[in-house]
Amino acid sequence: MKNFTTKFEKISKYAPRRRGLLFERLFYEIFEDHGILLERSFKSKDGSQQIDGAVEINHRIFIVEIKWEESKTLAASKLYSFLGKINSKIDGTLGIFISYNELEQNFLDSVRGGIKQNCIIIHGEEDIIPIIQGEVSIADYAWYIYQQASTRNRISVPVSEFKSIPKKSLINDKWGEVYEALISEKNIGDFELKLNANYDQIDNLPEKAIILYPILQEKPKILSKFDYLLDTIINHKNDKRKLHESLANMLATSHWIKYADEYILDKIKKLSKLTTEAADKTAINVLPYLKEKEGQWEEENKASLVLDFVYDHLSNEYKGKLACAYATIYCDRSRKDKFPQKRLANKIFSNIDAKNRWNTIKDEVADQIEQYKADEIVFSDSSKKETKKYVIRRIKSKFERIIEESKSRNLNLQLEEMYEQA
Repeated sequence: MKNFTTKFEKISKYAPRRRGLLFERLFYEIFEDHGILLERSFKSKDGSQQIDGAVEINHRIFIVEIKWEESKTLAASKLYSFLGKINSKIDGTLGIFISYNELEQNFLDSVRGGIKQNCIIIHGEEDIIPIIQGEVSIADYAWYIYQQASTRNRISVPVSEFKSIPKKSLINDKWGEVYEALISEKNIGDFELKLNANYDQIDNLPEKAIILYPILQEKPKILSKFDYLLDTIINHKNDKRKLHESLANMLATSHWIKYADEYILDKIKKLSKLTTEAADKTAINVLPYLKEKEGQWEEENKASLVLDFVYDHLSNEYKGKLACAYATIYCDRSRKDKFPQKRLANKIFSNIDAKNRWNTIKDEVADQIEQYKADEIVFSDSSKKETKKYVIRRIKSKFERIIEESKSRNLNLQLEEMYEQA
């Protein structure tokens, strides 16, 4: 496979519009190099549709859409337009949507939510660059995603996962032998023997284990084998640290939610220490999801498991952000302490002196006041004075626990000032 890095670096220096067109052309050359290109950019017979290209992989036809633009400008309408192009073709035609920049989760969800599941997605620098560098066959990679989409509704798969699974042509290598024993129906004894015999001859085993965990955990019959694999890695001093580092790296990406599982997080949490930078990076990833899913307890719990993994290593700035994010959960007396979101909320506020808790969450309170005030101005027929009283009363009720603990002076005056500034 050819390395197209030099051409890519030249393309990356162009203005966005020109860059996008040349990025498309680059992929034509990559497809051609892999022997799968059917057609470059073309228009439908009636001229109503512009198609970026078409490829053939294992006798299946995929039409292709290739983008290099900011994720925020990739509106769902562009995706729907592409899905429309696929659906207007003969039944059985599939699609590959390729984006250099990582796509938003709602973008991916809109593909899964379609009536017909006929499009796979390759997106994000981490998945695109290995293709450009010739490390990965785009034909084999796209086919693997297609298989995952067909069997598990996974329309996008990290290239790191694809690289970690032994290919059939290499199944006689040491990792292939161990992997086959791991996923086979044979008992754990066979796997233990093969792992112990080949352990020192397998490169990057801690990273492989972490990358494959999301798909392996779906197979309950092999969890005991996977647990043995982790224990074996943990018993190797240097690999123990690499295992922790590999998981931390995944939590700092958009794939964090695949690892929001108590088993793997608890197993690895105490093996090593996170840097503050790595911990903050994970918080940056996960906090928006927590806020977006507010009130959806199952999703809050997923985010909380991951945030608890990094909490002790966060900078003071991000510990403060978590306090604001978890203030409502901490004050909600209907939530049970046994659940991850409430456990983390209690942990966060136990690390803040009671008298300082109100001041710590004032930014969150101000945001809530602004939101409530805006809602009431639109929907309430009450006077301005009554609206103010209502909003302040609502805020005091919502944050009652922290207000009681902090014993803040001049609380009403503070709330009135926040209301006027909102």
